[in-house]
Amino acid sequence: MRTVRPFVAALAGLAAALLVLPGCGPKRLAYHPAEASFPKDRFEATWARAVDALEARGYPIQLSDRARGILGTQEVELQVPCGAERSCLGQQSIQMRINPDGKATVIINRKIWSSVTRRLAPPSEADIPAMSALHQDQELLLKEVLGEKTEGSRGADGDPCEKDDQCSEARICAQHRCYRGCGDESPCPPLFACTDHRDGVCKPEPRAPAAAPE
Repeated sequence: MRTVRPFVAALAGLAAALLVLPGCGPKRLAYHPAEASFPKDRFEATWARAVDALEARGYPIQLSDRARGILGTQEVELQVPCGAERSCLGQQSIQMRINPDGKATVIINRKIWSSVTRRLAPPSEADIPAMSALHQDQELLLKEVLGEKTEGSRGADGDPCEKDDQCSEARICAQHRCYRGCGDESPCPPLFACTDHRDGVCKPEPRAPAAAPE
């Protein structure tokens, strides 16, 4: 009687080999921060642009340590790109390292709401659209901090612009920043205030000045 075990074993080996070949198996995109270098003598200007970029997007700055080059924000709610649903509710905070030695790093800590698990969680490496958008947002923010052109921006709240068509849907270019329109029937998201009750734009709410140390 002829055995088929060697043939079956060969098929199993071939299947195992195919699983490790490039392009085979599920695609994944690992997270990484955005990093770049800048001239050391431009530290002050770079730091100022970093603070401006965060405040223009409505992020309350929770940690600001110029000596160590550390910036950190509180979490805000927003809509972010995701997988099959294309746009999902999310929460995120931003951390930056603007080191006096000429190194800059941008880290967006993003969590996305899942209608399946009913909870917020970091985007999965298998969610290619969500991870790609996260990396793109980090790179665009880093370029703005470094004073580089930001062509290709999706025109989200606070993104730099020169005209309305550079901003995403429902947003207009006001004072060289993209903001969404608002009015009595179209309120602003948290941390933003409408500049006019009929035909205004959502701009970051002014923060109260820090109390003087006693």
